[in-house]
Amino acid sequence: GGGGVGQALARKRQLLERNLSGVAGAVPSMKRRPPPESPPDAAGGAPAARAPPFTVALDLEHTLVCPTAADRAPEGPHDHLRSWVVRVGEREVRVYERPGVRDFLSALQALGAELHVFTSGVPGYAAPVLDRLEAAAGVTFTARHFRPAAPTASACICARDLRVLGRDLARTVLVDDSPQSFRLQPENGVPVPPFRPGPPGPGDAFLVRDLLPVLRELAARPDVRPELDRLRRRREAAARAAACKRGENGGGAGTRAGPRALAR
Repeated sequence: GGGGVGQALARKRQLLERNLSGVAGAVPSMKRRPPPESPPDAAGGAPAARAPPFTVALDLEHTLVCPTAADRAPEGPHDHLRSWVVRVGEREVRVYERPGVRDFLSALQALGAELHVFTSGVPGYAAPVLDRLEAAAGVTFTARHFRPAAPTASACICARDLRVLGRDLARTVLVDDSPQSFRLQPENGVPVPPFRPGPPGPGDAFLVRDLLPVLRELAARPDVRPELDRLRRRREAAARAAACKRGENGGGAGTRAGPRALAR
């Protein structure tokens, strides 16, 4: 009768519950894993805070490229240099790439660095140049600071103010060929020899051979300024030693330190 059917259904439900219980015990839980926590600091305290990004502010003219009048050829052979023409109003400007600039920019971005660019040029000239560099090197500049961002009321028109980047200055460097550019934050400056198109020479490898290892070292530092101060003092000591040697040998006026002095 009806009672027998009800008892049969109850037994089936009990059997099903036992089977489901066994499966649940055999299959691991599918709960979502919590996100990994930051590693604790060396003292075993709270998780270490994530370091601010390493920011590299790059001067454009004579650091990454050199613009010249399109109808004016550099002195000496220069077929090894890449160049292209940009039209600015009625004028044409030929832009020469510094040797190694593409590999240099690509390596910096692969390092995780933010790339900012300062230029004394107007957007009509500088924007196409930066577009070309981005496409050639496969990078993206985080920000472009054209002529209005360069001048300040309290310093030389060439001075670069790193505060406009909005980044932690302890993790920021400015790479520039002009000493005047470092007037506002001299402790963040990375001076480089200026680039001008000419015959092949040992300076062609400067960006990748000499400058890139220094920036890689700085990227690992929580504060770049003490290391930059150490490098500056070494350059000054090397310059003094070279001046003394020239004096002993009856040499003339001093000259700028060579590219390799940066990495010493």
